[in-house]
Amino acid sequence: MVLDKNQNKGIFFYPLAMSAKITIGSKEHEVSSGQTICDAVHSLRFSPDAFIFMISDKPVPMDTQISDGVQIKAVKVASGG
Repeated sequence: MVLDKNQNKGIFFYPLAMSAKITIGSKEHEVSSGQTICDAVHSLRFSPDAFIFMISDKPVPMDTQISDGVQIKAVKVASGG
């Protein structure tokens, strides 16, 4: 939170933007926390179905809500038939 003493009626607190990082390939992308991995990846214009998502080297579902400061790695899925 940011403290603002310049307001006429007292002290106000404003929430700071929280963020996390998603690594896709060799690029690291900053995303807002509080959303799901699926929503964050969509906002980056990638298809979440093309990846397995890892947090601390453990796979997590794409509907996992992103916590502040977390590092997410997207591993490309290769399939064929």
